Amino acid sequence: DIDGFRIDTLKHVDYGFWEDFAPRVRQILRENGKTNFFMFGEAFDGDDALIGSYTRPGMMDSVFYFSHKFWVFQDVFTNEGPTTQISRLY
Repeated sequence: DIDGFRIDTLKHVDYGFWEDFAPRVRQILRENGKTNFFMFGEAFDGDDALIGSYTRPGMMDSVFYFSHKFWVFQDVFTNEGPTTQISRLY
């Protein structure tokens, strides 16, 4: 008995697949008595709109928030954000 799926590489599979897959999985599980099932995925990207699109109704319950990784990298390591050179942090 499993309680969820962790799905890698969401953005590398045709978007329409997830629109079909997630509701079908939930329907099959409901028909078999499983009403509490969690699906979360990974879409490694810095685009909030893209990442968030996988959590629309009927899709994934959650995704990893990789946008934050890109913000930190930009701010700390590339000197393009409010944090200046990494050496100043030492």
